[in-house]
Amino acid sequence: MGCHECVLCDNLKNQKYCIRNKKYPKEEYFDLKNTILANKEDYEKNYSALTSIGQNLGSKNVSDSNFVLNSEDVHQGMYSFNLKNAKNTLIV
Repeated sequence: MGCHECVLCDNLKNQKYCIRNKKYPKEEYFDLKNTILANKEDYEKNYSALTSIGQNLGSKNVSDSNFVLNSEDVHQGMYSFNLKNAKNTLIV
């Protein structure tokens, strides 16, 4: 949450120019980022290894959902925020 230009990071808040939770100088970050993104097979493998994929931050009683923020009682929500008693949501 609140991150800018971060790749393969896990549970960071308000950071920038980080790769795998390590902060880099801006120029070095972009060089490393381009190298990582150029190899799609490795990127998918590394992304799958993250522990907080689809975290529902600030939410209670959320099931079968990914990236539901500041919500309550949501079932099957995706990329949604500030919901209460919702079902089958997508980008709300």
